[in-house]
Amino acid sequence: MHAIRLVAAAALLAASQAHAVMTITPNTLTATPSGQANGREILFKLPLAGDTKNCVITIAYGEKPGVGPNNDGDTHINGLASLDRMRTYSADGTYTFTAKAKSGCTGEAKVTFTIGNPARVAPAAGGIAVPPATAGSTNPGLTLAHTRITSLQVSATQMTVGTPLVVKVFGTGLETTCPTTVLIGKNGNAYYKKGAVQWATGSWPRVSTFTLEPGTYKVQISMTEGGPGTSQAEREACGAASVVGDGTTVVVNDVPH
Repeated sequence: MHAIRLVAAAALLAASQAHAVMTITPNTLTATPSGQANGREILFKLPLAGDTKNCVITIAYGEKPGVGPNNDGDTHINGLASLDRMRTYSADGTYTFTAKAKSGCTGEAKVTFTIGNPARVAPAAGGIAVPPATAGSTNPGLTLAHTRITSLQVSATQMTVGTPLVVKVFGTGLETTCPTTVLIGKNGNAYYKKGAVQWATGSWPRVSTFTLEPGTYKVQISMTEGGPGTSQAEREACGAASVVGDGTTVVVNDVPH
C-alpha cells in the first residue's frame, strides 16, 4: 500500500510539473518602435513560457482616458509562446504598457517609454526601456542606433488568385544595413518564391510583391541571402529572431467557376 501511495504521489508531481502555471517574467517585455507614424507606432513583445492553455492576461496601453481603446480586455493566451501587440499612440508623451495576469497564470510586466523630442526614457520596475537617443534622429528616444528589422506585414491573409500579395518589411535606425529577402514557402519548400535582396532602399518599409497560384503559403524574412552585414552576430543585432509577423500564413483561393 505504501508503494502504491508513492507511485501515485510521483504521478501527481509529474503532472503538476508538466502543467506548471505560467508566470509572467517582467524583464522579458520589450517595446520597439516600428519606424511608422512619426515614431509613434510601438511594437510590444512578451515571451511566455510554461502552461499557457488557461492563461488570461489584461493589457493596458497607458494612453489618457478617451483616446482610443486603452486595453484589450481579457486576452486568452491558449498556448501561445508570445504575446505580441502593436499600438499607434496619438501624441508625444510618456506611456506605460502593462500586461497583467488575470487568471490561470501569475505575474505582471510593465515598460515605460517616452515618445517625442527631447526624450528621456524611464524604465518601470522590472521593465525594459526603449533605447536612448541617436544622432540625427527625428525621434531620438525611439530610434535604435543599429538598424533593426521589427515587423513583417502582408496585404491580406486570405485572397483570391490574381490578386497580388504585397509584403512590407518595417524597421528602425539607419536604413543602410541588415539586408532582407522575403521568402514565400509552400508545401515545405521555403524557397518556393524569393524576393530580391533589399538594403539601403532609402526608407521604410521595404516592399516586395508576389503573384501566387491557389494554395497555402508561409511568408518569412531571411537575412542570409547576401548583401552587407550578414554575419551571425550582425543578423542577431538586426533582430532576425524576433520579427513580428515573420512566418505569417497566407491562403490563396481559386476563383469559383
